[in-house]
Amino acid sequence: MEEECFNPLIALLVVLFGSTTWLGVNAFWVEVSIHTQTLPEGWNLGSIITIIIQISAIPSLFYIFLQYKGRITISAAPIIITALLIVSTVTLFIGIFNDVTVYIAGAQRSIVIYIGIFFVGVVSVLSDVLFMPYMRNLPKMYFNSFFVGMGMSALVPSIFSIIQDAHSYECVHIPNTFPPQFEAEYVNLKFGVTTYYTLVFIWYLIGLFAFLTIHWFQNFIYNAWPKSFTWSVKDVAVAPAVLDEKTEKTWNGITDVVLLCMIAIVNGSLNGLMPSIASFVTLPYSPNTYSWSLTICAIFQPVGSFVSFFLKARNVKVMIATCTVTVVAVALCIILAFQSPNPWLVNSSIGSAFAIVATTSVYGFGCYTRTVVFEHVRETSPNEKSKHQRLMYAGLAAQAGTLIVTSFVFPIINVFHLLKSVPSC
Repeated sequence: MEEECFNPLIALLVVLFGSTTWLGVNAFWVEVSIHTQTLPEGWNLGSIITIIIQISAIPSLFYIFLQYKGRITISAAPIIITALLIVSTVTLFIGIFNDVTVYIAGAQRSIVIYIGIFFVGVVSVLSDVLFMPYMRNLPKMYFNSFFVGMGMSALVPSIFSIIQDAHSYECVHIPNTFPPQFEAEYVNLKFGVTTYYTLVFIWYLIGLFAFLTIHWFQNFIYNAWPKSFTWSVKDVAVAPAVLDEKTEKTWNGITDVVLLCMIAIVNGSLNGLMPSIASFVTLPYSPNTYSWSLTICAIFQPVGSFVSFFLKARNVKVMIATCTVTVVAVALCIILAFQSPNPWLVNSSIGSAFAIVATTSVYGFGCYTRTVVFEHVRETSPNEKSKHQRLMYAGLAAQAGTLIVTSFVFPIINVFHLLKSVPSC
């Protein structure tokens, strides 16, 4: 049993750093309903952005290839700093120039959004194979804090959106339509799109400052921070199958295959499936159900990761159990999505509660499972050298899961139109 000194300031800085991982992508999805009111693509914008985000995974694959070949000689820190500087600047440009369009292929295209989201996606995907492996440089007791931060990357934009009052709209009559048709119009926004993305930009800078502090001033914080504000953490180390610094072995056999599969399943559900079908699952019950679901799911993402700090899953069977609960909740959401616009118990409070419980269970159990599985991948490394590679390939498995799920979901929704949406009005 090991006893280490836990510093809450370091943990907070790790959370802030982790919150930059998928911040830009989540910020766009939270604001997409506002964009559809002003940009020429309308509701087709979401499906276009989904493809762009998947294309943005290509640089990460190139990075992994170079890493595998040993061609990357600089440390991760300069790359992370550069990535955060780029994505923060791009986010600010999206906020200022989001309404700039260019005539391409017979229609006006939101070129700034396209290019901006590509770079935002590059950094977000890269965070899974670069930011996460960097955490091997910190004591393992801060590893969970990084995943709490990943959950915060969804919660922070949601808080900005709630302050903006982006979930409140009025149904406005569309002129010259018979029978009368209505569309949602966001008329009471507290602030506009530019201010929203400026807040996201500022949060990126906060995350960058947190990383710089962790990387260069970690020892200073340990020495300067009052000992009375730290506490000892007793942790039972998980013994790897092989513990030999001389061995070149990276993986521990079938157990690691199961872990990577769980990572792919959970991440595919969280980042690929649920954002695509959430409106089909909850909006048929009521706009309030949809709004509450988004808010609670955003809260459950960091909470699910935070719980893993106290309820550690040492046994792979426990991880399989929580992953199974996640998959069952996902299956229920898929059933409700295919039943749209008339799902079970529609027009009832019980139905609304059921839909909210189903969606929030995916994020709560999913984020918990993702955290404990990644932690297990790190702790069961056969040797210290293999930790970086294991975390990097675990991040690759996460992106593979998202890509596979998206490749199925996109044609189902946008090509074959098997899911029927409910008008906002």
